[in-house]
Amino acid sequence: MRSFWLDPYLWIHLAGVAVLPLTLELCLLGLAIGDPVFPPIVERLIVLTIGIVPIFLMQWQRPFYIFSVLLVAIRPEYLTIDQRRILKRFKTLGHQILTLLVAIGLGGVLLWLYQIAPLVQQPVAQFPQWRGLGLLIASGGFLLSNLFLQVALSVLRVMLIKETEFALIDVYPIAQIRSNFSIFGLQVKQIVPPLTEAQTLAMAAAAAAAPPVAPASPPPVAAPPTPAAAIAEQPTTEPPTAIDDEPVLADLVAAELTETPPTESIETNPEALIETESIANESVAADTPPTPDTPIV
Repeated sequence: MRSFWLDPYLWIHLAGVAVLPLTLELCLLGLAIGDPVFPPIVERLIVLTIGIVPIFLMQWQRPFYIFSVLLVAIRPEYLTIDQRRILKRFKTLGHQILTLLVAIGLGGVLLWLYQIAPLVQQPVAQFPQWRGLGLLIASGGFLLSNLFLQVALSVLRVMLIKETEFALIDVYPIAQIRSNFSIFGLQVKQIVPPLTEAQTLAMAAAAAAAPPVAPASPPPVAAPPTPAAAIAEQPTTEPPTAIDDEPVLADLVAAELTETPPTESIETNPEALIETESIANESVAADTPPTPDTPIV
């Protein structure tokens, strides 16, 4: 980072470009108020004259004094060497060319806003439909747009200077600052506290001491274990226990071997027993051969 980037006023005025959409919207709403009274070219010249000419002449002849915030400015006697080098860059031919190009570009933006103004008449319907009031609002919004954009781009042009080139810039004389720059507001000794050299070194040391953040990498894919490694990884302190829901194969085999077939129940009915006994006697009698009759003496 360049050393002169530590100046807080550069960033304050560079951030002013964020207000540009709001100021352009204010200009658009002003152009939508009331019906045109003058020819379109006359109305556009009115807004261009009020919104562009004052800022253009200021930046061309006496550039805006950026070491100020609102209505408070730093007295030139309390500026640092680098701040006086920054002011030197605002008094160059390149700064004047940039001012002219920005003014021409905003003029083209105004022509576009004037054409689309009838499309936004509904949001301003509750305002008094006075065309003079609308042109005044449009001119004020366009003036602010020109101011914020001109200053922000001028600061950006300074911040793009290389460190070696910035060190070769001549220091602007203190006695000529008030006469060559537009200073507004109360002049004081200090507004925003600058960064000291010790604070800068402490910030650099803290940034160097911070451990670098390694980029996230996918987790390594583990190789399939070999049979010897699988045996070695098994725990040896406790024997494996069988799960209650799944019996061990040895228990199933023992249960098959010790199981006895079921015995048939014996009939205890008396009538069935008698019938069975009679059938058995008949079968025995049938199997016994008949004996011959003995003669009668």
